[in-house]
Amino acid sequence: RITETMRIPRRSYSTTSHFDLSDVFGSYLKSNHDEKAKWLDRLAHEVKSNGSIPTQPRSFSTMMHMRADLQAQTKNATNPQLDLSHLQELDDALESALGKSGDGHWQVSRVDRSDSKLLDQVINMEQVHEYSSPDEVFGRLKDNKRIYILTHSHDPSDVLAMINIFLSDSSPGSMEEIWHPKKTSPSPSWCTFYSITGNRKGLSGLDIGHKLIKSVVSKVQQEDSGISNFVTLSPIVNFRPWLQKTLNEGGNFFQEEDLNFEELRQYRDLPFLLDSDWTRNQVISEKLRRPLMRLCTRYLLDEKKKNLALDPVCNFHVGNGARVERLNYLADTSSLRMRQSLGMMANYRYVLSELEDNAAEYASSGKISQTIRDKK
Repeated sequence: RITETMRIPRRSYSTTSHFDLSDVFGSYLKSNHDEKAKWLDRLAHEVKSNGSIPTQPRSFSTMMHMRADLQAQTKNATNPQLDLSHLQELDDALESALGKSGDGHWQVSRVDRSDSKLLDQVINMEQVHEYSSPDEVFGRLKDNKRIYILTHSHDPSDVLAMINIFLSDSSPGSMEEIWHPKKTSPSPSWCTFYSITGNRKGLSGLDIGHKLIKSVVSKVQQEDSGISNFVTLSPIVNFRPWLQKTLNEGGNFFQEEDLNFEELRQYRDLPFLLDSDWTRNQVISEKLRRPLMRLCTRYLLDEKKKNLALDPVCNFHVGNGARVERLNYLADTSSLRMRQSLGMMANYRYVLSELEDNAAEYASSGKISQTIRDKK
């Protein structure tokens, strides 16, 4: 899924020959679970023998569901000795066909509060800031807040991904500034992406999140010509688990210069930090600001996996060419964010003129464009 997670580079495939799949797709849709597995196996052998799957936009939805089923089947395979290479080739072929069948058919539109069926989809899909009640969706469609969705032209009622934005005079540093803005700017210059969600497993590897952001940037500028700055307010989803692991392995949480108050030594244990009560104690919260900001900076910029950012949200945005602009201390003290990141959030800045160069440098060397190293 997307939900601001790691982008998977698209692969390229050679084409040997094509074959008619209309009957296969029609039969697949009518099949039960066991029959679908047989159809996938048969199709995989057809691909292996005959080549890639032809571009067919009208079958986009079927191919998407077929690929999701295929990935679930291979993931749940219990025999490690089983040769699944033909299924992997089918997955590659479906990914290529989906990408080609999507080109020229992606549609981005603004959500209208009067479309109840669409609002139901939006509410059920939301994964970054889930709704506590259905009526909350209306609050995300007013006070300079909007929701945009990505669909395919041959099934415009099926939401593939969506993005929530907030328009303002400056970059917000907390969710409170978005949920309860002190004022609504009549001529905003900043657009903040505060939730990006796409949970369609059959579309992994197609850079759906990147396509959505790029299209929304264009659409927002058409609707509001004064918008010139684009930024996110993003969760740092694995900071606390990483910190817990570092502590368990004997890593130092504090540096000695951070411990001017003797009583703070009792707060070395992370479970204390998970209780949001400490966020309301000004002395303690201010004392913890410096070490947590320092450690979170290290986590985002220095902790890597295969030369890419360990944090999936960071990897997604810097992979798109954004730069890590700012860390925000106690930006979201909800129970979920305290479990994920001890309330920390990040702004990723999308400077349109820098995106291509930043993305290329990150892909080739793992270098992260950032301005937070000295902002601790």
